[in-house]
Amino acid sequence: MIMAGFLTFLDVAFTLGIGFSITQMDVYDELVEQNPQYKSLIPNLVVCESLRIVFACIMIVGAFSAIRRLNFGLALLGTIFGILALGSSILALVWFPFLLTTGALFIGLLIALGMILLSRREFMLT
Repeated sequence: MIMAGFLTFLDVAFTLGIGFSITQMDVYDELVEQNPQYKSLIPNLVVCESLRIVFACIMIVGAFSAIRRLNFGLALLGTIFGILALGSSILALVWFPFLLTTGALFIGLLIALGMILLSRREFMLT
């Protein structure tokens, strides 16, 4: 879960970098003049990536909770938000090795979800 969280941060940084570089092109201004609905493309991308940052933070906190066996609900929430954050990867659509890494971590998150559900009695009661 921790690796998937940091990989999500990397994906967010890469995606926002691509979005920023697209807005700096001259072709973008011409495209927005021809199609005014494309003007909201970058702000929508920033909002979606901001949600993914929040999901990744919840995933990392849930991973530490799962490692320390402190809070079952937070560990479960971390894996669920991790699946959501990793499943919406844009970098996986662009670069094939990242797609393989994302797929492996996605399967790892599903396994982590099963392991957390099976070991719910080991968590401290808080």
